[in-house]
Amino acid sequence: MHRYYVNRNPSPDGVHEVHRADCPFVPFVRQELGLHRHCATAVETAQRHYPHSRGCFWCSKACHARAQAADVAGTRTRRRIGPRRLPAANG
Repeated sequence: MHRYYVNRNPSPDGVHEVHRADCPFVPFVRQELGLHRHCATAVETAQRHYPHSRGCFWCSKACHARAQAADVAGTRTRRRIGPRRLPAANG
C-alpha cells in the first residue's frame, strides 16, 4: 500500500493531480488522501474534494491515462460556451 496526496493547487487546466508519497513531483501544498492499494481509489477519494482530479503522469500513470480517456470520450461534464447554433432555414 502507498500513501497518496492531492495537490491543493490546480494545474493551469484546472486539474488537481494525485501523487504517491515517493513521487519526485509531490507538491508542498497538498492534502493527504491516506493509504491505498491502487491509484484509482486515491483518485476517487480526491474527487470528493476536487471533482477534476487525476493521477500524476509519473507516479500514477494508469490513473492519469484513464482520466484523459474519460475526458476525451466526453464523460466528464463540460460547460458549453454560448448558445447552440442551428443551421439557417433556406427558403
